[in-house]
Amino acid sequence: MQNNVIQFPTPQKPTLGEYISQILDDNCCSHREFARVTGIDNSYISKLIKGKNKPLPHTLKILAQGLERLDGRDWKEYAKEMRQ
Repeated sequence: MQNNVIQFPTPQKPTLGEYISQILDDNCCSHREFARVTGIDNSYISKLIKGKNKPLPHTLKILAQGLERLDGRDWKEYAKEMRQ
């Protein structure tokens, strides 16, 4: 007797870079504009989005505060999501 259980792949959480990139795209903000808003170097933001850098907690806070400026959502919510 065969077991005919269908298994669906579990959805994967986006990487930090994918998460930030999606929010920037949703708000029509370029990486360069986001770098200007946060005061973080554009090349660092680019490396973050590509997954080549892992930000320190202080940098996560700055990124979250920058995302808050785009859509008004509380930066602490962004920080909590980015930390997970």
